[in-house]
Amino acid sequence: TDRLLSWLLERPADRAILFYDKASGESSTPTDARASGRHKKDIYPIIAKVLFENDPVYGSVYASQPEKFSSAVQSRLSTLKTKYRAQCDRFKATGAGIKPGEPAYQNLMGLL
Repeated sequence: TDRLLSWLLERPADRAILFYDKASGESSTPTDARASGRHKKDIYPIIAKVLFENDPVYGSVYASQPEKFSSAVQSRLSTLKTKYRAQCDRFKATGAGIKPGEPAYQNLMGLL
């Protein structure tokens, strides 16, 4: 997961495509940089190749079944996005956000 997140942080254009919000029409990462692909399905195989092609444990398996690794990357990103949204919802649950130092609010940062 760390290597995946590092790759995403280094590529804002790909992040913009992968995390585009259809409902608002906005990307979480506006950018003028060039993306690795035009669609999400084009970016997943690129990420899988970067993560697994030279991996000492999974490299040989990746070479024979790159589609499965692309699917695994897609699944992992979906899981991380779901977890991220759940945490955002927890922070917004009070309606006014989190007030640091306010004793009436539970310290959500401590729970994370």
